[in-house]
Amino acid sequence: MRILVAPDKFKGSLTATEVAAALVAGIKEGCSADHSENQYSIVTQPIGDGGEGTMALIAESRGLNRENVTVTGPMGRPVAAEYFWGQDEAYLEMASASGLGLVSPEERNPEYATTWGTGELILRASESVTKRINVGLGGSATIDGGMGCLAALGYRFLDRLGRPLKLPRPENMVPIASILSSVAEVQPPAATQYRATLRIVADVTSPLNGPTGAIARFARQKGLSESKLDEYANAMESFSMVCERSLELRVASTPGAGAAGGLGFGLLLAGASLEPGFPFFAQAVHLENWMDVDLAITGEGRLDAGSLEGKGPGSLAQMLKQKGIPCIAFCGKLEEADRIEASDLFEAIYEIGHGRTNQDSIRNAAQYLKEAARDSITDWLGRRRGGGS
Repeated sequence: MRILVAPDKFKGSLTATEVAAALVAGIKEGCSADHSENQYSIVTQPIGDGGEGTMALIAESRGLNRENVTVTGPMGRPVAAEYFWGQDEAYLEMASASGLGLVSPEERNPEYATTWGTGELILRASESVTKRINVGLGGSATIDGGMGCLAALGYRFLDRLGRPLKLPRPENMVPIASILSSVAEVQPPAATQYRATLRIVADVTSPLNGPTGAIARFARQKGLSESKLDEYANAMESFSMVCERSLELRVASTPGAGAAGGLGFGLLLAGASLEPGFPFFAQAVHLENWMDVDLAITGEGRLDAGSLEGKGPGSLAQMLKQKGIPCIAFCGKLEEADRIEASDLFEAIYEIGHGRTNQDSIRNAAQYLKEAARDSITDWLGRRRGGGS
């Protein structure tokens, strides 16, 4: 019997690799107790869907080179960032330069956060490759519409009098809304500073504006107060209209333009193509080649409707279902309505947070995952021997 262990991360608790390790430990323990330890093999491939950590998983799977660089962080201080490269392609994550994880909880305030460092990281990656730079958009601390990134790439932003605006740089930081609202014209660089094409990879399909856009849907979780939502939504809409008029492009409504606080929009303006995260990941690591198995085990921190509509575990389960391979899912939290919807994809779902506090579930996630994996594999082996489905 061959078992594929392919989980996504438990955000705020465990990386996908750490989740996989806990699940493997539990599976081995369960098979040993069942005296089946010589009758199974485990293959492990943690998965990503364009969110934070996806590019690192691709780099590990493909044996890419890693470069460590220093760029401007989201709050203006220098931060250590990284990109990966090989075969004339680079892979980087905006979270490495402009991510929420780089900002302490007490300092989180997207009104003063910039994507400037992501632009710097793209330029550094362009020193290693000339074919393509792939940019993952998950985990951002920002809501600047990609303005900081574009400025670092050489775009100029002018006010109504034709004067260059103070850009979202540490020495100029005023609330981002006031900067976005002041933009009256955008000028692209006379020549790009890199030869490679850009491809952005997103784990969300939100447009830039509107009720599912960058501000309405995601700004709260980055620290923007409820009272500022309308101000920032209006500022972003004004900024996008000016950008589209100046550059003669219409990309604000593109699914994924609202990713990473509007960085998706900014990089689309810069000529990037956009690809949904999980199909990109699956192709990059040749996930299809890992599916000669009898059982698959996946999971993520919160299994919900999003997980079933294009995100990692749901997309993986869809691939497996087409091949007739059963899939078991583990998660931290699961609402009953989502359980009903997910039951069509997963043979079983185990919620490690059930009956536990969030703090306990997060702190002890690895142990709880190990225990749940042990119990689930024991149950599955028993039903398999008994002829159950």
